[in-house]
Amino acid sequence: MPVREALAFDMYGTLVDTSAIKEQLAAFFPEQAAQLAQTWRQHQLEFSFRVTLMGQYKDFASVTRKALDYTLDASKLSLTPRQKDSLMAHYNALVPHADVKPGLERLQSAGFPMVIFSNGAPSMLHDLLDHSGLRPYFQDIISADEIKVYKPTPKLYQHAAQRLNRPLSETRLISANPFDVTGALNAGIRAALVNRSNLPLDPLGATPDVIVKTLTELADALTRA
Repeated sequence: MPVREALAFDMYGTLVDTSAIKEQLAAFFPEQAAQLAQTWRQHQLEFSFRVTLMGQYKDFASVTRKALDYTLDASKLSLTPRQKDSLMAHYNALVPHADVKPGLERLQSAGFPMVIFSNGAPSMLHDLLDHSGLRPYFQDIISADEIKVYKPTPKLYQHAAQRLNRPLSETRLISANPFDVTGALNAGIRAALVNRSNLPLDPLGATPDVIVKTLTELADALTRA
């Protein structure tokens, strides 16, 4: 069997469906749940970018909670602390996309080393792996918390390659987030875009050599290569 490149999987949006939190939001705000879920995710990412640019660090659980608070305030809505705690608990139990387990099965069988590589705090990632049933597919977790910077900072991708004990050329990010793919390519590692939503390519970055819609298509593409 050929030596396989190491695959570093993003978690949020790539493996688990962040939009699924709308189901829990609907218990409080049935007519606004989908928009609130989208806005919460947007501010979660924005806040992670901003703290990194300011040379600060707050763990991803804190960033996610602050993004929820801001989303509610901006929408002139309110929840009790206990209700917010419930939403945060559900965020740590998001469901995987339907294609994820079949794709991971095939990649694992083909001999690819696979790890989680995420902005998520370790406690969040462990909870997600346990609730989703995805833990058996991954050999390790690499969190931004280890070096206190968020994607798409170049040194975080380089850190992932070092943790995998692989050269940059044998390390590949797998992500459904175009900014993440751009960050990986900019840092010198390979990347595959899982473009489930048919998003346009990031105009600020290079085009990845692998673009697929599902993890089963990813398994086809990487095993052929």
